Amino acid sequence: MKNLFLIPLLSLLILATGCHEAANEFEMKLVGTWEMVGFNEYLGLDYVEDYTFHQNGSYVYRHSMREVGERQPVGLIMIERGNYSYNGTALTKTATFMGYRPYDESFVPEDRLNPYPVPEPGQFELILQNDNQEFLIPGGIVGGDVIVRDKVYVRVE
Repeated sequence: MKNLFLIPLLSLLILATGCHEAANEFEMKLVGTWEMVGFNEYLGLDYVEDYTFHQNGSYVYRHSMREVGERQPVGLIMIERGNYSYNGTALTKTATFMGYRPYDESFVPEDRLNPYPVPEPGQFELILQNDNQEFLIPGGIVGGDVIVRDKVYVRVE
């Protein structure tokens, strides 16, 4: 009789372990640094949005400015740190820290960012493409009348 209860329990344990490994497989595809770069004509600098996903499930999301052709930022606009999970189609972020530049400055060093209220955990569609060398966050219409453009981030590390 005890074996009748043991078999479903073992089956459930194997199923749960298999799902966890699949989630880790998807998350491992994100590990690294990804960026989207534009040019700010007024400042004459590149405007960079980047994500760095770590193996331990933490992430850093930054908006920064840098000299054209350089890798190191000259200053930050904002930074967000937290934890993430990815299931192959949706990225879930839980921020633990957020900081923004003072409103009267275009960008500042990280130690001069002002703490900002951390948002609620959020989830959005994230599509890996081009042999996992870039990811797409699809845009669309928000609130019935605002068009948000697609964002494509390229793997840099």
